[in-house]
Amino acid sequence: MSYIVLHVLDTLFPHLLLADVCRYPYQLIRNGFRNMPGKITVGGQQSLIAPPSKQDAELQAKGGQRFRVAGRLRLITSFSSSISKPGKAVKQNVDKLSTQQLGKKIGLRRSNALRYSRLPSIHKRSAPGSINTAARPFQKAVSQIAEKFASKGTVPKELITTQRNAIEKVTIGGDEIFGSFGSVIRGAKEEVLIQTFSWEPNSPGVQEHIIPAIQALQAEAKRHPDSFSLPLKIRILVNQARGPAAKFMKRKKGNRAPTIENLLPNLGNIDKNLLNIKGGVHVNKLTDGLHSKTVIADGQRVAITGANVQKRNHATDERSGLAAYDTGAVLRGEVGLSLRAGFEHNWERSLDAQDQPNKKLRRLSVSPDFDNDSTLTETPITVLTRKANIDPFNRSLASPQAQGFLTAIQKAKNRISIQSPNLNNPVLIKALVAAAQRGVKVELLLSKRFNEQRESALGAGGTNAKAVKKLKSLSKNSSNLDIRWYVAPGGNEPVEENRLGDGASHAKFASFDDHMVVIGSANQDNQSWYYADETSLAIAGRDNTVYVRDRLFQPAFDRSVAAD
Repeated sequence: MSYIVLHVLDTLFPHLLLADVCRYPYQLIRNGFRNMPGKITVGGQQSLIAPPSKQDAELQAKGGQRFRVAGRLRLITSFSSSISKPGKAVKQNVDKLSTQQLGKKIGLRRSNALRYSRLPSIHKRSAPGSINTAARPFQKAVSQIAEKFASKGTVPKELITTQRNAIEKVTIGGDEIFGSFGSVIRGAKEEVLIQTFSWEPNSPGVQEHIIPAIQALQAEAKRHPDSFSLPLKIRILVNQARGPAAKFMKRKKGNRAPTIENLLPNLGNIDKNLLNIKGGVHVNKLTDGLHSKTVIADGQRVAITGANVQKRNHATDERSGLAAYDTGAVLRGEVGLSLRAGFEHNWERSLDAQDQPNKKLRRLSVSPDFDNDSTLTETPITVLTRKANIDPFNRSLASPQAQGFLTAIQKAKNRISIQSPNLNNPVLIKALVAAAQRGVKVELLLSKRFNEQRESALGAGGTNAKAVKKLKSLSKNSSNLDIRWYVAPGGNEPVEENRLGDGASHAKFASFDDHMVVIGSANQDNQSWYYADETSLAIAGRDNTVYVRDRLFQPAFDRSVAAD
């Protein structure tokens, strides 16, 4: 009877894969493991449903060891050859399926699964939370090395690591990311601080999220002025390429003055008694770009991302094509003061609309009371930054960012996962190879042919293809090194290059064992490791790491293909 039910369900809903997967587990459950001597051992890594590659199909056909369960991938490492008969037992030997048959079957069901959108997980997802005991030594090591090199970053030593914090959510894609910008802006009572590398004033991020949030903030301040410290200050700091940098970055319209009209077109009437809005530019003359991307409200609530404020995050002007794959997060707590200090460092070294030095930021009128905020947990966050460096011959790794990453790689024992549009830094490559050789599973997700012209320039570090070749050569093709090209949702082939509407990945992510996850602006190339101003957050704790990794990295990694 159970087989008939499963067969009917499988016929009606082939995307669920019930008949292939659930038959033996269902019998085991139904009979309470009492009448069956057959033993099943289940383990392995879960993942969102992904396009099956030819190798994947062959592997399943040969061993019969990989099955799709409710849209997730599990590994059945062993299954006994005999099962006692509870009445009439039905037995089907998956090993006898040919590669062609299985591949066709999987392809059909994958297409159905995609048609029916993401399938529900049979496992409860983790949620962000406080640090666990096992992560404490790892967090301490990264924190100590970052504090040692504090003078080379933008955040003072006493604020590099904070304890009382909380992750509100992680975001994927332009609408979510800049929607979170809007959410942070709307919640401000005294100030909003925004910094980014690229700012396209007519992009959906500005027009559909940031400007409406500012307008809503003004309306709320007008209705309840006693709830605000007026005028509420909004500061927007953007990178502005000049001279050789402008030529290299091909910035034809990048030198406009940071006026309200240039930054926020269509903003409408602003009551200066309610809002005080000013723009600034970080002058990028050569290698010294401002690459940090943060939004901070009142030193309490923040959004951080690797995404620039650009149209590509929403596909083309007509919203056609594929939006770039990018990520971010919203957090609150003491980390807000850390990021505020980083913004303050950059703002006071930048210029206003008249090319004059920006005035210093005033202190917050009311210090945030984090100790009495019951929504915060013990969630250590170390801010990994580096100052902008204009000297192309200064290739120092003496920064909280570089030392924090290298320490995390050295301390990892089980698994390192990294996603970056570009990876070519030679010190990083050697550190990853050393990790793989000592038995650590190293997972790298890169974007194929991403910005190859820039990365091929003198001193830039080289293309991803060259980096992959070097990694494999140095590691002697270690089985612990798993390098993949990014594949967009619903696709089968890697996204190549970085064109508007092609859905290329611009995401930055790293996790180390189940102890720490890093998100922010830093790529894994020479520009980010030697020259650009960068800001990333190293968040400690198993729950936090698994939560962010399962949301941002794992689905993208599982659907991507091996880098050849």
